[in-house]
Amino acid sequence: MTLTVPPPGQILRWLGGPIDVRVEIDTGLAADNPQARWDVDRWDVDRWGADDPAWTDVSPYVFEVGIRAGIERWGERFVSSSAAITLDDTTGLFTPDSGQGDWLLPFRPGRRIRVVAIPDEETGKVPLFTGQIDSTEDLYDDAGHAITTQVVCTDFMAVLAAYNPAMLETPTGTQSTDARVNAALDRIDYPPASRIVQPGQHSMQSSYLAQTVLEECQRAADAEGGSFYADRQGFAVLKARDWLVTDPRSVNVQGYLGYDTLPVPPGSTLWDVGRWDVDVWEGFELNTAHIVGLETSWEAARVVNDVAFARVGSTLQRAEDLDSQALHGIRSHHRTDLENSLNSEVAILATRYLAAFKDSRMRVDAVTISAVESYPGDDRQHLFWDTRFGDRLAIRVQPPWGWSFDKEVHVMGLAHQITGSDWLLTLQLDDAQTYEGGI
Repeated sequence: MTLTVPPPGQILRWLGGPIDVRVEIDTGLAADNPQARWDVDRWDVDRWGADDPAWTDVSPYVFEVGIRAGIERWGERFVSSSAAITLDDTTGLFTPDSGQGDWLLPFRPGRRIRVVAIPDEETGKVPLFTGQIDSTEDLYDDAGHAITTQVVCTDFMAVLAAYNPAMLETPTGTQSTDARVNAALDRIDYPPASRIVQPGQHSMQSSYLAQTVLEECQRAADAEGGSFYADRQGFAVLKARDWLVTDPRSVNVQGYLGYDTLPVPPGSTLWDVGRWDVDVWEGFELNTAHIVGLETSWEAARVVNDVAFARVGSTLQRAEDLDSQALHGIRSHHRTDLENSLNSEVAILATRYLAAFKDSRMRVDAVTISAVESYPGDDRQHLFWDTRFGDRLAIRVQPPWGWSFDKEVHVMGLAHQITGSDWLLTLQLDDAQTYEGGI
């Protein structure tokens, strides 16, 4: 019997399109090219590589990439994003004890890794995921002639979750939520240049910062009514309370899913000349995709009409809706662990939560789009490489049975499944009305 060694993977490219997707590992810098941004303590060059590392492109060995990031619904805490990468390891390049590979820094768990898209030469590399290798597993078939390595990666939230320093000897004093996030990140020497921390609108009680770095950041986000996460570039991000109603990407539609024609705005006609000019149509085609999968729900479980929030050591701040209770019965949501310094802030959070969830309505929970099935108007397809948390999308569901409905949603999570033949993107969504109802 002849055993066939599988060929290496190829630079991932969805069938018929020009978008390269590449996997790159930080294997370190040459000794004569040091950088300073990460060269501090636990983020130093010897351990992690530097700010502009010698990224080694391993795409020729890649069979498949899967990325999961974000949450299912607004109001949840963001968790660490992950990437699962299947590599051809016939050469032993990704087996640390094989002696193969010319890595300046060894290939190991903890090494920085990223997945990037290259829509065109002008745009350059756009990160889809930046993090570190969490684990590797070699799989041997055919008596060792066919070897693949499964690489599981996590973003830097996993690093923040793993570090629990000793509590402070002197408490922080009352701080704004953004100051609390920065104080927590300072404890792990997270580079200031790798933070995007919006000014907070709420304040927090004094603390000894006795929890993990991630937990302290998440508690600040809870008190703010915002969100904390690591973005696709590896930046630590705090979004302030009103980000979904103030960020232009959350207010203005960034893409149209399921539309064959540009939707007609209120007060316009189908043949309004301004709607049919070149700029409008180029923008529409650039950010449009067919829907190949869809999930919707209408759940009583999402109705909340009795809300009681409290900060630690204080009294409950209640909000309730009697009309909703008459329709659905009393459905409660209570929490008493907020670390706000003012009851008035907690009352705002309770009122907003009630407004967001007191009404029952159908929601589009998830949509899947395919690069192969998408419109051919512009091959770069922004939706696949430039969709971010909080982006506002317009969705039209139009089965062939004579009925349809439209929804506007916010992106809460993303899942990429990328092979040499297709690029599937599944978006976890929440109704834009959910958040706007609470403001």
